[in-house]
Amino acid sequence: MKNWKSYVFVLAIFVVAIISFYIGRSKGNTKIIDKASVQYQELEESTDTSYYTDKDVSKLYYRPHRYENGVIPDAYTASRIAYDYVTAVWGERIAKEEQPYQVQLINNQIWKINGSFPENKAGCPFSITIERYTGKIWTIVHLK
Repeated sequence: MKNWKSYVFVLAIFVVAIISFYIGRSKGNTKIIDKASVQYQELEESTDTSYYTDKDVSKLYYRPHRYENGVIPDAYTASRIAYDYVTAVWGERIAKEEQPYQVQLINNQIWKINGSFPENKAGCPFSITIERYTGKIWTIVHLK
């Protein structure tokens, strides 16, 4: 009977040790990135007719209208999302290099975020368009 209790005790200690090892290991691999330094410039709102705006978002089944200002309510949030996408697709160097981002709200529904190139570089900066009320990414483009 004593042997059975000692085996359970040793097994419990072994399980706790394994769990502690994995918890400690996951904490050590956590990388915290400070994204509060995203620079952006908000441009005047536009009424560009080349973007679709005829859809009444208040009647969609997922009801995005419950967010009064949309899922992406302001230029700061749009620029932070653009930073994350650019970092994931082209890397952090490009995301930082093409700041300040130029953010424009089109027809009160579409956020258009463009990167800026330094004066001594040639090419096209990235461009991202995102629906304001749903958060849906329309385009993400970076031409060289």
